[in-house]
Amino acid sequence: MHIGCFYFKRTASGNLLGEFSDNQGDRVYTECADIVERDETDAAGFAGRYLSAWRHVRGKHAANLAITRNTGDNLLYAFVWDEGKYEYTGHGMLCDGVITGGYIITKEPV
Repeated sequence: MHIGCFYFKRTASGNLLGEFSDNQGDRVYTECADIVERDETDAAGFAGRYLSAWRHVRGKHAANLAITRNTGDNLLYAFVWDEGKYEYTGHGMLCDGVITGGYIITKEPV
């Protein structure tokens, strides 16, 4: 099973910068995400749609990233990275302007 952890910081322009690690690699990798559509109801500014990119042991990756705010608690977020043949699902928590969380692979080629 592919599992990992991540964090994201929001830039002044609304994009995301962060890092992640997982049980498939042996180091910390960078990830960035460019804002496509912001959810204006999220005061913290993280919820919305992004184009995300990162490098990993399997090469370069790009995915559509959807971040939604949990309806029960404004500090909790759900993440879905849709790369086409791969899909990652995660959950995160906002603390001091940074979202930190974990993810798993929920779809991969057979």
